[in-house]
Amino acid sequence: MGFNGHRTYGVKVSNSGWSDNTGSVQGFPFRNNNGRLEVLINGVWLSVGGQIYNRLKTYNTVEVLGEAREGIQNQYQMGQEVVLFDMWKPLKITSLTWGNPQVSSSLGYSYRGISFSRVRVWLDEVLVFDDNNIPSQTNYTDRGPLRPSQYTETRYIEARSHLKIIGTIANNAGNVHPNLHLSMMYYE
Repeated sequence: MGFNGHRTYGVKVSNSGWSDNTGSVQGFPFRNNNGRLEVLINGVWLSVGGQIYNRLKTYNTVEVLGEAREGIQNQYQMGQEVVLFDMWKPLKITSLTWGNPQVSSSLGYSYRGISFSRVRVWLDEVLVFDDNNIPSQTNYTDRGPLRPSQYTETRYIEARSHLKIIGTIANNAGNVHPNLHLSMMYYE
């Protein structure tokens, strides 16, 4: 079975086409129901194969905090909470890390003057990660639920309907900047 982002199709038999454009496999019709693959069996639509994802996204804090230059510490207050990410869609997270890595003064955009002191992650309205007291200087690949040092097999985290990430800002005079990196798949 397959899904091209608009329509669900039957068994793929070659790279050039699909065996059944009418939407049935082994005599059972099936459909895409908001990203879930369903098969009609005995008059009942049953979900099979889990969630279908057709979009990829890589996201980082630059998109939220902006490409601010020196003086960013005046734009954010100590203890201020910033919504770093908020999406109401089923999604599969393949990478999620954060920290306060060191940066050189020659970096084109610089967050010098602020860092993360805390990052919280909600999946489907449940707080699942609360990383409090983040060191003012830490590699962003060393913190978070899906960091490279933890990869012993293919891993991911799924949200059925909602992902929300909030960062708490701390002022600092160091040569660091807050960084959150998120890679995910979702249905649209």
